Amino acid sequence: GMGYMKDTGLEQIMRDLRIFRIFEGTNDILRFFFTLLGFKHLQGHLTGGSAVKSVLSSKFRKATGQFGSGVDKDAFMSFVHPSLHSSAQLLVGSVGQLNAAATALAVRYRRDIIFRQVELRRVADAAMEIYGMACGLSLATKSLNDASCH
Repeated sequence: GMGYMKDTGLEQIMRDLRIFRIFEGTNDILRFFFTLLGFKHLQGHLTGGSAVKSVLSSKFRKATGQFGSGVDKDAFMSFVHPSLHSSAQLLVGSVGQLNAAATALAVRYRRDIIFRQVELRRVADAAMEIYGMACGLSLATKSLNDASCH
C-alpha cells in the first residue's frame, strides 16, 4: 500500500536504511583492512629477529612502563600541557597495553590472524579509542597553550 509513498516519509527512511547498511559494511571492511596492515607490520618486526626475544622485550617494556616500541615517552610527555599529564599517562599505558596484546596475538596466530575476526575487531576498536584519546589530548593541549599565551 502506502509504505513507499513519498507522502508518508517512509520511502526516505527505507532508502536511508539500505544505504546505512552499505556504509557500515564499508566501515567494517576498512577497519579490518587497516588492522591487518598493522599486524603485517608487527609480524614483519617479529620475523626480523627472534620472536621470543621480541615478545620478551615487549613484556619488559610493559613491565617497566616504557611507551610502545621505538617511541620516547619523555619526548611525548613534553608535548602535552602539564595540567594534562595524568591523562597523557593513561594514553601511554593504553598504547603499551595495545602493543602487548597485538604482539601476543601476532605470535599466537601468526598468518592465521586473518581468520580471527573477533580479536581483530577488538584490536581495531582499541586502536580507534586510543587515536581519539590522542586527538583529544592534542586539542586540549593546544587550547591550554593558546589560553596561556593571551
